[in-house]
Amino acid sequence: MEAKAGSATEAIIPLVEGEVLVKFEDDGGRQSATETSVIVDLPDTLGNLLVQSRREDADVPPFQGSKTTVFYSEEYDALTLDGTGTIDSITDFDAITSFDILGDVASSGTYQFNSTLDLGSAYSLDLKRFFVTRAYFPSDLIDSRTGEVDSWDDWDGTAAAGVNAKLYLRSTSDDPSGTPTWSSWQEFVNGTFKGRGFQFKSELTSNDIAQNILIDELGYEATFQRRQEQSVGSIASGAGAKTVTFDKPFFTGTAALGGVNSSLPSVGITAQNMATGDYFVVTGVSGTGFTVTFRNSADTAVDRNFAWSAVGYR
Repeated sequence: MEAKAGSATEAIIPLVEGEVLVKFEDDGGRQSATETSVIVDLPDTLGNLLVQSRREDADVPPFQGSKTTVFYSEEYDALTLDGTGTIDSITDFDAITSFDILGDVASSGTYQFNSTLDLGSAYSLDLKRFFVTRAYFPSDLIDSRTGEVDSWDDWDGTAAAGVNAKLYLRSTSDDPSGTPTWSSWQEFVNGTFKGRGFQFKSELTSNDIAQNILIDELGYEATFQRRQEQSVGSIASGAGAKTVTFDKPFFTGTAALGGVNSSLPSVGITAQNMATGDYFVVTGVSGTGFTVTFRNSADTAVDRNFAWSAVGYR
């Protein structure tokens, strides 16, 4: 969250479940010794379709995406910024607490997710992030601390506050496996986003060469909300198969997301002016529409009026 002016009396925080810690900082960059917190406990939502739950840290091995000035640390089991030093530059091996990070901590780095989320067509999608980070000193012994002494925030080496990490996404309405036109990267918290393809990345930063950041959990949960379409008034079926086309296509699943046609919309029919022995059959239900045929007791197609409704996922 961005810093607020000292005269501010309130701040808007992202709608993210968890705890937000807040510290005061004066114009000299000195932070308060303690912090306050705001705990957000969101209510459960019902009826949504889970499209995909993706965790980069759960891969084997973890974090298989594209890395720039970051790496996966087996020591910490987390993603972290590179160091700028080499083993040849070490003058005191007894002072080194981690061979993962040598020398100064890089000021920034980027990790792009290993795969692209492709919905098959453009839809409005609800996205919720998995994002757990923590700051640390790679070397918290005095012999291995870098930078001027006056720049050290904490002599004990436990309060690292000069680092940050953000999660971003971009989207396209084109086929992401072709030559798509992508939107610009935007910071991603939780929300509803429209597109066919989605890509994700995280940017890590440090404004102190002695402080670093770890990303323990990194990913997202993608869900669809329920959506309903219905006819306006009654429709004549005609004496044959009547094809109904939805105003907007429903998501029905893909080979990579639940399976093709794994989430077909549910269609309801309200039939009118039916005679004894009449019945109807609904066939060909898809994401774009369905077909209904009315027949009499002799199995002959007949013209009847009907209304319809369809419930599926947008």
